[in-house]
Amino acid sequence: MLKTVLLSLLFFLNSAVAAASLDGHWRLSDKPVWMTIESAVGLVAFSKEDPDARGKMLLRNLRATEVGNRWQGQIYVRQLKAYRDADIVLTSADTMKITVKVGFISRTVDWQRNAEIPKL
Repeated sequence: MLKTVLLSLLFFLNSAVAAASLDGHWRLSDKPVWMTIESAVGLVAFSKEDPDARGKMLLRNLRATEVGNRWQGQIYVRQLKAYRDADIVLTSADTMKITVKVGFISRTVDWQRNAEIPKL
């Protein structure tokens, strides 16, 4: 009996972690930009405005925080031509918010999970 309870609990915890994964394809909500996140790195998968950006690292050093569905990492800020610290929150299984703070200025962008990316 105890073995069944422990196996059930282990399955539940593994399912919760899997559901909270950032891995996959994401589309920027207000621009035609897609990124693929895998192994704590986010690469530009498609950008209609900048086709040469494909394959460039957008997110790096992603790590889960102690708070559920939250990560920290760094995002490339094109205007600054540098990586900046970012807070990432998975608000649902298919919605991610990335917040970047530079000095007193803060900006949050929304990303939507997509099953696939556009073809070139």
